Amino acid sequence: MSKFVVAASLIVAATLAGQTADGQVVYREVFPIADGSGRQQITTANWGLRLRFAGDLSGGTEASGFHNDLTSNGVTFGDVVPAINSNPAVDSPGLGFVENFYGGDFWNVPSVYYTEEFTLDRSANTVNSFTWAQNNQEALSGFRVVAQIGPDWFASDTNFVGFLFDATLQVSGAVWRPFDFATVTVGETTVPALPAGDLTAFGLYTAHTGYEVFDSFTINATPATTLILGDFDFDGEVLDSDIQLFVKALTGDFAGLIELFPTRTEAEFTFIGDFNGDGEVLDSDIGGFVAALLGGGGRVTAIPEPAALGLLAPVGLLLARRRR
Repeated sequence: MSKFVVAASLIVAATLAGQTADGQVVYREVFPIADGSGRQQITTANWGLRLRFAGDLSGGTEASGFHNDLTSNGVTFGDVVPAINSNPAVDSPGLGFVENFYGGDFWNVPSVYYTEEFTLDRSANTVNSFTWAQNNQEALSGFRVVAQIGPDWFASDTNFVGFLFDATLQVSGAVWRPFDFATVTVGETTVPALPAGDLTAFGLYTAHTGYEVFDSFTINATPATTLILGDFDFDGEVLDSDIQLFVKALTGDFAGLIELFPTRTEAEFTFIGDFNGDGEVLDSDIGGFVAALLGGGGRVTAIPEPAALGLLAPVGLLLARRRR
């Protein structure tokens, strides 16, 4: 069967929603339980702790770390979920949690828990949300998400204050503040969105060290997907095999398309068949599809083999029937 590649001008990049509102989990840290060994250094999980007046103490002899306790404040804590892209990943779901246990002069000191163990290419992914479980021990304790983009750090304007709950920062619409990592200081100005660039480090900032615990820190993102007009089977080209699929879109049989491609959506199939950009797949898109199939990008520059022309017959018959 002959192949007819769609013109380069018809390749359109689109950021698409995943199967859930927040897309795919691209990173999750679940702090493990170390049976019989009690508290462990936070560096065991490739995380660190930096305090405003003491610098980076995550490697100290008595550092912030995670418990092997199953409860905090008498409440079972932590989600029984697998680690994703964290190193080292726990062999089984962890129910440990992070807290500061320096004590003394290090209580109520602004600090940041952070990791550099995972980098997210934001040119190929859209970050949708940061989530975590927290169980603070007083009403004023709270967390801000921190993120490093290139050399610059930012902290979320939203401060998640409260006791036991699952916190979520939706990135879309979130306001950020400059964050001075060296001095562990949140800036006074705000920026409406994170700048372009890869996400190279991230974590949680708190102004009241010693009263907060957290677990299951998660990043949800959506991969950027390249859609090609007319390429209904997602093989990167517009071929004879796309004709019957185009007919399904033209007749509104999106349920049939989704049955064939369960991870795809009606919005995607509409985009692929909408050659004139009016938001629908209509008779007016047939000419564009045929041109793409012929490889002319709107101009007939190649002739498919007779079998392929035969496959176009349902489109022609459908169009003729609609015009009666």
